[in-house]
Amino acid sequence: QFRHELTYAIGFAIPFWTDDADARTHLDGHIQMYGSSAFALFGEREGTALEAVAGIKLFHSSGVVGGIAMGPGLNRGFGSPDFRLIVNLGWMMPRDLPNGDRDGDGILDADDECPDEPEDMDEFEDENGCPDPDNDQDGILDDPDECPNEPENRNDFEDEDGCPDEIGDTDGDGYLDNVDECVDSPEDFDGFEDENGCPDPDNDEDGIVDTSDDCPLEPGPVENHGCPDADRDGDTVVDRMDNCPDEPGPPENHGCQEEQQVVLQEGRLEILDMVYFQTNRATILSRSFPLLQNVARVLNAHPEITRVRVEGHTDSRGRYERNMTLSQQRAESVVTFLVTRGGVDRSRLEAQGFGPNRPVVENASTPDQHAQNRRVEFNIPSEAGISQRRSGAGDDTIDR
Repeated sequence: QFRHELTYAIGFAIPFWTDDADARTHLDGHIQMYGSSAFALFGEREGTALEAVAGIKLFHSSGVVGGIAMGPGLNRGFGSPDFRLIVNLGWMMPRDLPNGDRDGDGILDADDECPDEPEDMDEFEDENGCPDPDNDQDGILDDPDECPNEPENRNDFEDEDGCPDEIGDTDGDGYLDNVDECVDSPEDFDGFEDENGCPDPDNDEDGIVDTSDDCPLEPGPVENHGCPDADRDGDTVVDRMDNCPDEPGPPENHGCQEEQQVVLQEGRLEILDMVYFQTNRATILSRSFPLLQNVARVLNAHPEITRVRVEGHTDSRGRYERNMTLSQQRAESVVTFLVTRGGVDRSRLEAQGFGPNRPVVENASTPDQHAQNRRVEFNIPSEAGISQRRSGAGDDTIDR
């Protein structure tokens, strides 16, 4: 006998997993409760069957569907099981997803150039659906890149920040600051280590600045104007201190074979004896001839000494005018001797009498002090090659 029956059900599904490559492949979990009742017995416990099942179902993009579910009956009505197990396998027509968004970046797959890689939405080419980890393609990822849309210019100056750098030249020497070892001091371009951007005021490091150094690339003493000392005759006495630079001699003879009465010492000409004159006259005594001949030989051996000033000095006793005249005459006598008997070029010599105006001992009162002030000096101006140095005093300059 057939009669009407009412069936009913309620349930819900929960997505457990979706394939990132194809959203049509997914796994769902589901729970269902359903029942049935004959109209004639509706409301009666024996005529109503209730049960609940829970399970999972896999949907594949190929159309294959498979699942398993199980659950108990909820009452003792007709048709309600003690426990039910359901296994299903089927197939359904695959369907395209034209409006899908597999990577979930908000750009539909049809418009997404990278449907499986989400756009990074950093306001740089966000419309193509592809991530741009290095927008400016400078090799520095956008996350640490301080200028993600401006490529680093790789010039060895702050290249790690990802920003292009306009490098300056602070000292204006043509070397950019990133390679200039002396950013605030311009290179002097003197042919010595010009590539480092640093000035070299003393190339040879001899303590003499290049502008005053006659040999800026060779170290030498101040006395030789920054040039290395030469020793032409190889006698260990350097030429500028050697009375005989072309004739070897021992150091105790100042580079000569014979004993010397003249010394070139620290750039100064010094006589070791005094020049003797006739009393109250300008006539040179013969005992001083060897000394003056020695002076002439040294000067002729050192043409770099371009000027010699022969000076006459007196003490303060006697008439001032007479002292001035006598000191000048004696200086001229020495010059004449050096030219006529010593062969020294007259243009290198100058005679000048100072009388009592330049005493060695101020306010002299004893005979010895007066003797120190009476003297003849061979002085060489510094610009002529050797610094000034006075010679010894004579006790016969002015006879009292």
